Amino acid sequence: MTQIKDLYQVLGVARTASEPEIKSAFRRLAKKYHPDMNSGDKHAADRFAEISQAYTILSDKEKRKYYDKYGMAAFDGAGNVSQEVKNWEKQGGARAFGAGGQGGFGGFGGFSGFGGGGNGGTYRSQNGNTYREFHFGGDGGSMDDILRNFFGGGTGTAGSGFERGYSSGGSWQGAGPGFGGYTSGHASGRGQDVESEVEVSLEDAVLGGDRMIQVTDVDGRPRSLKVHIPAGIEDGQKIRLKGQGGKGSYGSPAGDLYLRIHVLPKEGYERKGRDIYTTARVPYTTAVLGGETIVHTLYGDVSLKIRPGTSPGAKMRLRGKGAPDRNHTGVRGDEIVQIEIAAPRNLSPEARKKLEEFRRLAGER
Repeated sequence: MTQIKDLYQVLGVARTASEPEIKSAFRRLAKKYHPDMNSGDKHAADRFAEISQAYTILSDKEKRKYYDKYGMAAFDGAGNVSQEVKNWEKQGGARAFGAGGQGGFGGFGGFSGFGGGGNGGTYRSQNGNTYREFHFGGDGGSMDDILRNFFGGGTGTAGSGFERGYSSGGSWQGAGPGFGGYTSGHASGRGQDVESEVEVSLEDAVLGGDRMIQVTDVDGRPRSLKVHIPAGIEDGQKIRLKGQGGKGSYGSPAGDLYLRIHVLPKEGYERKGRDIYTTARVPYTTAVLGGETIVHTLYGDVSLKIRPGTSPGAKMRLRGKGAPDRNHTGVRGDEIVQIEIAAPRNLSPEARKKLEEFRRLAGER
């Protein structure tokens, strides 16, 4: 029969460890060896059982007192301090007990359970470790409070219990209300959060709208999703799709899908914050004499008035034709138009003569 290890050694703490030190050690080890985080790993399941047993005793002042004095022999088969031991002490007896794992439980393989006490709980194991069952309940200092902190979940009342089984195949099966109102999945079976990248056009990023995308699940299977692209989203920002990540186990909620946006470049346009930059080529005569030119924006074509004498490189602003501000409803950036002059080519003799006359009258050489 395998002896149970010294419970202080199981948690990796000194025999003089304080209650916070014991709780901290259990938190760290339970997170590391929890079967949901080590699917199919029998060693991890055994270690989780060991640390659960150690914490259940050492976190209870009365049980710890008897364990320190008599070892595991102080406890009955249900995990309570044996009445025989209590009576013996009342009678002033000096019965010798084995230390740290002799007597009482008879090792993990034959361990029949914890019951009662402030921290509550039961543990069962059949021969061959083919099945384990945990039930934790009790007051605010129970394992419910500890495990829920790092295995997720919602709100609830502590002490309503938790129950799950672990099979030799490595899967956990949930039943019962969970940690203090948490389902067993909320405690540790929530699905994995997934991040993926999606490419969108500049129009989609600025104007927003619904579109279908292809994503690959954590198990490698592709699927289509309809996604709303918020107007004004920028390159590198993320969209959260709640419940579209990895599937939760045992009735637990699925994880979330985070889509990292990559805005594809658009020729002739550049986005800087809320503003959109572009260029407009205007005829030489329009730049000199003034007039109008058509400018393309993401909202459609607009007519831009060109002042007489506009120089190459001049910038003109189309207000409200930029990207929306996601933090301020109704606020949009502008489109900044840089003017380029289109020099005339293939002049007719008459047109060339007129331009030379214009140059003479303007005092140009």
